[in-house]
Amino acid sequence: MKICKLNQANTELPWALLLEADPERKVVEKYIDQSTIFVAKEAENIVGVLAIMKLDSTEACQYELMNVSVDPLFQRRGIATKLMEHAFKWVMETIKNQVDSVVLYVKTGDISPALQLYKDNGFVIEAIQKNYFLEHYAEPIYEEGQQLKNQVLLKKVMN
Repeated sequence: MKICKLNQANTELPWALLLEADPERKVVEKYIDQSTIFVAKEAENIVGVLAIMKLDSTEACQYELMNVSVDPLFQRRGIATKLMEHAFKWVMETIKNQVDSVVLYVKTGDISPALQLYKDNGFVIEAIQKNYFLEHYAEPIYEEGQQLKNQVLLKKVMN
């Protein structure tokens, strides 16, 4: 498996994967052009995607993982973790000696299997926004057969 930065100017976005993680295309379209995208390829097929965006902040160097998705046929093989590790390394190389630390954020549902993935990769729960998915999405979203309601904000500090 190979992980690389996607050239957004010359390559079509892997919409099926992006929408797997965030099912409303209009929501994804709001952040995708401002994000850096990494893909995991297996035999030239894209099997995973990660979109990360630098946040405007005067306090610290902050980034948010906007979208992390792996093709269901390739899940549970460590691809999401490898994508995150690659993105974290890219962030640290991008800011080289400009700041002492970087704060990373990611948002997910409180019943999402991704919640444990993020915790396993060093993120800690910062806040929970009640009824976020009920108020901000036109169609209900289901995870593990349950309707998603609350959004969890997780944070990771890298030095």
